Amino acid sequence: MDKKERKMPLGMERYVIIADEAIKMLSPYMDETLTIDDIDIKEDFSPNPGAWQIIESDKTIVCSLYEETGGLLEAVSNFAGEKFEGISERDALDAAAELLNYISGAYAKEMSQQGTECELKPPDYGVNLKKYEAERIYDVRLKTGKSKMGLSIGVL
Repeated sequence: MDKKERKMPLGMERYVIIADEAIKMLSPYMDETLTIDDIDIKEDFSPNPGAWQIIESDKTIVCSLYEETGGLLEAVSNFAGEKFEGISERDALDAAAELLNYISGAYAKEMSQQGTECELKPPDYGVNLKKYEAERIYDVRLKTGKSKMGLSIGVL
C-alpha cells in the first residue's frame, strides 16, 4: 500500500511519517519485503510484548513496536546479529526499544524540518505493559510474507 492508497483518519495525517520511517528503518532487518497489512483506530491498547516511547511536541504521542507473529523477533534478531529464542528475552526487547528510538528520531527530525520541535523520552519495553488510553491510537500492522508486527501511535 503506498501513501496515496492509505486512508488516513482525520487528524492523523502527519503520523504517516512514523509509519513510513518504521518501514524504512525496519526493512533492512527483515528477510522479506515489509509492507503495511492493515491500519486501524483504537481507543486503548497494550503493546505486549514490545517497546514504547513518548514523543512530546505540540501534541504528546506514544509510539510502540509490538510482536504479532514473529515479525518483531525477526527484526531484532537481525538488527542485533543474534538469534533470540523469543521476543520476551530482555536483550530482544532492548533491541526493539533501540529500533523504536531510531524510528522516533527520524520522525522528530522530519517534524523539525517542518517547523515542529519534538522531544524524545527514553524508550521502555516489557511483556506485561499496562493498557493505555488515548484520544486515538493509530494502529499499523506490518507484514512480510511469513510474519507480522505492529506499530501503534497514540495521541495522548
